[in-house]
Amino acid sequence: MMLPRTVRSGLLLLAALLIGGCFSTGDGEEPDHYYRVVIESEKGGQSPFSLSVALRPFDTDEILDREGILYQTSDVERGYWSSHQWIEPVAGMVRSAIQGDLEQSGLFEAVYLPDNETLADLVVNAEIHEFGEVDRPDGWYGVVDITFEAVRARDASLVWRSRVRVEEQAAQRTVLETVRALGRALGRATEELKAGIIAGAR
Repeated sequence: MMLPRTVRSGLLLLAALLIGGCFSTGDGEEPDHYYRVVIESEKGGQSPFSLSVALRPFDTDEILDREGILYQTSDVERGYWSSHQWIEPVAGMVRSAIQGDLEQSGLFEAVYLPDNETLADLVVNAEIHEFGEVDRPDGWYGVVDITFEAVRARDASLVWRSRVRVEEQAAQRTVLETVRALGRALGRATEELKAGIIAGAR
């Protein structure tokens, strides 16, 4: 039996809607991605120095107190990748990465956090000024800018203080490769920290 034209039109419209729903990409929003910065540390041997350090909580500039990863497209333009976020606040994540690197280096007898600060010979403070991506004409760069300060635990006398800025080019213009570049940059900054601590404590 032939269906009335209005019924056939309604069925065709319903079929079109169902087909459209099958191929729908949703609301178009990019899913969230979470990252952790990693320093590729080489495991050292027995500590050559009778020296232990403690890492106090790191401070960060206000610009880093956001969920998204910071990027800079010019000298006056900055933004945040809202769908690309650090897995934890920058201050704690960077300190954990540096702690692991200092432990793996084998340069120190022990690396403590604040709870055991009284056991350490030296105490390290740090302020992170910049930790993110910067656009350059030749590519994207991971940029780390940190002020380190090491003092003696017994009397708070200054051992070493320096502001360290390091840039590492990302292998590709992607967030993933930028995070890897930040890990390399942080590793280089940590090398300066280790060298400064050892030279200043002698």
